Amino acid sequence: MHPVTLLGRWMDRAEGVDGPELEREERQREVQAARAGSWGSSSNGAARTIDPAQGGEAAKRDNLMTYEQLYALWEKRNWRAHELDFSVDREHWLTAPSDAQADTGWTLSSFYVGEERVAADLAPFMLAAPTGEAEAFLATQLVDETRHAVFFDRWASEVMALSADDMRSRLKEAEDKMIGPWHFLFDDSLRDVAQRLTRKPDDLELFVEGIVIYHMVTEGVLAMTGQRVILQYMSDHSIYPGFQKGFSLVEQDEHRHIAFGVRFLRDVCAERPEMREVVLRTLTRLLPEAARVFIPPYEPPDCTEFMSYDNHSSQVYGFAYNALRRRMDVIGIEIPGPEELMPGPIDPRGLEGGAIGQPVDVEPVRISA
Repeated sequence: MHPVTLLGRWMDRAEGVDGPELEREERQREVQAARAGSWGSSSNGAARTIDPAQGGEAAKRDNLMTYEQLYALWEKRNWRAHELDFSVDREHWLTAPSDAQADTGWTLSSFYVGEERVAADLAPFMLAAPTGEAEAFLATQLVDETRHAVFFDRWASEVMALSADDMRSRLKEAEDKMIGPWHFLFDDSLRDVAQRLTRKPDDLELFVEGIVIYHMVTEGVLAMTGQRVILQYMSDHSIYPGFQKGFSLVEQDEHRHIAFGVRFLRDVCAERPEMREVVLRTLTRLLPEAARVFIPPYEPPDCTEFMSYDNHSSQVYGFAYNALRRRMDVIGIEIPGPEELMPGPIDPRGLEGGAIGQPVDVEPVRISA
């Protein structure tokens, strides 16, 4: 049809009656040109390298990735939980002493049940998303969280050899080990805000509170710190290579999720300055108690100092606080000091990112030129 239509346009133009169509064509060409490369695509639909020059005026100004670019990154970096090889991990587990198994089992069970829980509680966030672009990204995150839960379920079943024969029963077996701060975070805070969002999906303040709980605290402070500590320990001791590979991929996904949270809070606080108070109120209410999830179950629940995975608690808390402070700096909010937000003293070296592994990787929060 295109050659026939083009022939008709040439005939109309020869007769001087194609003026309105020429104007319409020019308008649409301008729109097409302006929107080329949307959702991280190239003009021919192929995948392309994400470029800050294609990120829109806001992205150029503050160098943050857009929701569309974060979506494209999800397509580019997809991975498969069922392909991970746990053959060496199984042998490492069998030869580990019972005490070591108990410690590792408790730590990884908190991630295992947490990943399933955040997947189940994310659906109301999609319903409440203020834009279609945010909704599309949150859909990818729901897939990520489910994949993370499957990754942990494989490890719990095939390596840790939990007694139950199905995922729900294994989750129940793992959740029975969780301590009070874990339930405070996932039951009293995250699940609570998800249920309230179901009833009030148009409440922007409630959505902001949920993003702080989900992306800034649960993922950005607690999960990211735990991932770095555990991966560093396993690497130092050359154990569980299959888990290391999978958990590194989980960490990669979490960076993208946190980037979404930073982008959203940066924008909403710029447009609605009163939301800064919502962010700070949520952080100061939640974090001092939620950060107690790092305390091992064999320590008193109110202890302020402990050792975990070759690290002193002050290093763990310093790393966690530093990660939060840097991301909140990007958002444009000054947070209270660690004495108010952390449940124990921090190591000043942790504030510089030098205490545990490498500094927190802020990519893909920011686009590299």
